[in-house]
Amino acid sequence: MKLRTHTRDERGAVAVIAAAGLVLAMIAASLAVDLGSLAHEARQNQKVADLAALDAVRALDDPSPDPVAAAVASAVRNEFECPDTDLSDDCGLTVQWSDSLTGVFTSLPLTLPLATTVRVTAKSRHDNDFRLVSSTSRSVSRKASAALGNGTGCYYPDICEETETAISPLGTVRVGSSLATISSSESTILNTLLNRTVGGNFTTSAVGWQGLAAGNVSVGRLQAALGLGSPSDVLDANVKYRRLLDATVDALNADGSPSSITARNFLVPIRDRVSPTVGSNVHIERLLDVVGNVGSGNDVADAAINVKDIVVGGMILANGNNFVSMDLTATDIPGLPLGITTVKFGLIEAPQEKPGPAKDATGVYRTTARTAQVRLLVESNLVVPITGLGNINLKIPYYLHGAGAAASIDTITCSAGSSDPDNVKIFGETYLARTSLGTVTNGNLTSPSANVVAAAATPVGSLTANVLLTSVTLNVSADGRVVSSVPGRSGMLTFTPPYDGSSSQPVPGSTALALPAAMNGQLTVTLSSLVGGLTLAGVESDIYAAVNPTLAPLNNHLVKPLQKALGVSLGAADVWAPPVQTCEPTSFNTGPTSVGPDTPYGYQIPSLVE
Repeated sequence: MKLRTHTRDERGAVAVIAAAGLVLAMIAASLAVDLGSLAHEARQNQKVADLAALDAVRALDDPSPDPVAAAVASAVRNEFECPDTDLSDDCGLTVQWSDSLTGVFTSLPLTLPLATTVRVTAKSRHDNDFRLVSSTSRSVSRKASAALGNGTGCYYPDICEETETAISPLGTVRVGSSLATISSSESTILNTLLNRTVGGNFTTSAVGWQGLAAGNVSVGRLQAALGLGSPSDVLDANVKYRRLLDATVDALNADGSPSSITARNFLVPIRDRVSPTVGSNVHIERLLDVVGNVGSGNDVADAAINVKDIVVGGMILANGNNFVSMDLTATDIPGLPLGITTVKFGLIEAPQEKPGPAKDATGVYRTTARTAQVRLLVESNLVVPITGLGNINLKIPYYLHGAGAAASIDTITCSAGSSDPDNVKIFGETYLARTSLGTVTNGNLTSPSANVVAAAATPVGSLTANVLLTSVTLNVSADGRVVSSVPGRSGMLTFTPPYDGSSSQPVPGSTALALPAAMNGQLTVTLSSLVGGLTLAGVESDIYAAVNPTLAPLNNHLVKPLQKALGVSLGAADVWAPPVQTCEPTSFNTGPTSVGPDTPYGYQIPSLVE
C-alpha cells in the first residue's frame, strides 16, 4: 500500500494579523466615538451657555433682577441635562455678573444692582463609552457672556456717545414750529397752498389739520405700504405725491391706533383730490433724513414721520420749484386788512426730522435737524385817503428772510432697567433773520445761492389829482433797507419721558420775526408841487397812519400762522424729541459673527430657541 504525501498548508496565517488590526480598529473607532460625543456635548453646552447668558442679561432690566432664575429657565427650554446650579455631581450652571467699571465677575447679590454683564458656564458630565480608552469620568464645560448695551464700549449706566467704533442708543430730533393746535387761519392757508400746488378744491377744517398733526407713521410701515425692501429704500425713494399719500393711508390703517385712524379719515379726502400724476417726484429723504452710522436707514424703521409733515412737506416738494404765490383777503382769513394781500414765498429746504446717534467722543454733532430757510414776500394792498388829493392805492412790500434753525442731539442718558432714556439733551440754535421794506423777484425767492436784498426805490403807488387847477402827482416808493433783524440764539434743551412728540420747547431767548412798523424815511414820498396847504410832512403822516395799523393783523392772522403752518422758523424755533428715543437700538446688533467662550455681545440679539 502506497502512502499519500501531504503538502504544507499555510492558509489562515493572515488571521493573526487581521485580529491585531481589528483590535487597533476598535480602539480607533472607540476613540472617534468618544471624541465625537465630546465635541457634540461641547457644542450643545456652548449653545446652552450662549442662550442662557442672553436671557440672564435681559433679566437685569427687571425691577427685581434674577439672572440665575432666567439662566436656569433658559437651560430648561433648551433641554440641558442639569438645569440647576448644583455642581456637586459635576453637572449644572454657574451664573455670575459684573459691572462695566471693575469687570470682576461674582455671584454676590449685593453687586447685582450695578451689574451690566452676565457670564454663564454650562457644565455637564461626559462618560466615555469605551473603557479601554479611559476608565475615568470627565466633564465638559463651556461659557458665554452677554452685556447690556452693545458690547463695544457703550454700557449702562454710562452716558453713551457715538464714535467710529461704538454705536450709542438711537434718538430722534425734530425742529420747527409747534403742532399743538391748528387755527382756522392756518387751515385756510394750508388749503390754499394745496389748491395752488397740486390742484383741487381743498376745504379741510382746522379740526382736520389737527387730526393730521396728531398722526404719525413709521418708516417701517411706509416701507411695507410702498412695497420696498428695506427702510433705506424708503429714504431713497422718489415717488409721486399721490403714491406717497396712498402709502401713508395704508400705513395708518396698518397701525390701527385711534390717532392713526383719525389721521387716516382726514387724509383720505385730501388723497382722493390729488391726481396720481400731479407734480414732481418727492424724495422722501427730504422729509426724514438720516445721518451718522445709521445712514443705511435700517436703524430707523420705528422712527415716526408726522402725517401733517408728509402732506405739507410733500406738496411743497411735489411743486417742483418750491415757489408759491397766492392772494388772500379778509373773506379768506377774517382779521386781515381790507383789500388783497399777496403772499409769495420760496421754501429752500423742507423741515426735517432726523434720527441717529448723539455727538461723538470729540463733541461733534452727528444728528442735526434743520428748519426750512424761507424767503417770504407779503404785499399788502391798501387804499389810503390823502387829505386834499383823494385816495392812493399802495402796495406795501415786506420781505422776510428767515435764516432757519437747527437742533442737534447732544447726549442720550440711559440707566439700567429702562429702555427709555432718562433724558435726551438737544442743542437748539437759530440764525440771523431780517425784514426789509422792499420787494424781491420771484426768482430770488427760490434761489438758495442768491444773496437777496430788497430792491431799493421800489415804486409802491402813485396818484395824480387836480388841486386848484394844478396837476399834482404823488409818488411813493420803498427804499429797501432792513427794517428789523433778530440775531441768532442758542441753548441746551432737556427732554424727559414720555417721548411721544406731544410737547416742544423753544430755543431759549428766541424771538419770532414779525412785520415791524414803518418809520418816517423808510417810505420815500414825493409831491410834484405843494398847493392848497398840502405839505410833504402831512402826506407822509397820512400814509404812515394808514400803513402801520395793518401790521398787527398781518402778523397775527398771516405771518405767524403761515410760519406755524409750514413748520418753519422765522427767527424762532420749537424743538421736539419725538419717537423714537430708545436705549435699545435693536437693529444695531444683528448677531455675533462667531460665538465662543466669553464672547460679549448685545443682549438685543434674539434667542435662537424660544
